[in-house]
Amino acid sequence: GFKVIFYCHFPDLLLCYERSSPMKKVYRLLIDSIEEITTGCANITLVNSKFTREVFKTTFKTLGTRRPPFVLYPTVPEAEDTAKEEISCIPYANGFDSIFVSLNRFEKV
Repeated sequence: GFKVIFYCHFPDLLLCYERSSPMKKVYRLLIDSIEEITTGCANITLVNSKFTREVFKTTFKTLGTRRPPFVLYPTVPEAEDTAKEEISCIPYANGFDSIFVSLNRFEKV
């Protein structure tokens, strides 16, 4: 099958503050569980900052210690040496036959 790289900006379960109704609690429990399980299915997880890496580790306790994510900053470094250094910190990406990129965004309502 395909190898999957998951790029996390921030865990979704921390973006949902409203959980007061019983239905919303059950719904979020299901969605939050699915988020952690499916995130764990990725071959490699990347985050956009050291801050997000720490949030990821504390939020996804089963994933954060077993397979901590790598930091890949969303901006392109200016110096060629810096770019090589950043990319070389992703050992599992080497040797991928195909890469499928899915870019998503969320809007806070």
